[in-house]
Amino acid sequence: MTILGDGINAHNLLNDELLQRTIEAIKEDLKARIVSTRPKEKETREELYNEYQGVIKFEQKLKSTLDNGNLSRKRQGD
Repeated sequence: MTILGDGINAHNLLNDELLQRTIEAIKEDLKARIVSTRPKEKETREELYNEYQGVIKFEQKLKSTLDNGNLSRKRQGD
């Protein structure tokens, strides 16, 4: 796959309604679970936080891939 092709795929994923609803549902679930932990459940809270950060990193990677594809497309057009 090329950088441009990856960018196109990232664009499609970022604009896929089902994927976006799923990501948002996961994030909301994790946030709710984090705030419902008891003060003594530090390890559980940290695990949930790390899961949440993983979802954020996934989104960021898709956006970065899209940006790289757009940059590649612009460079090819020059």
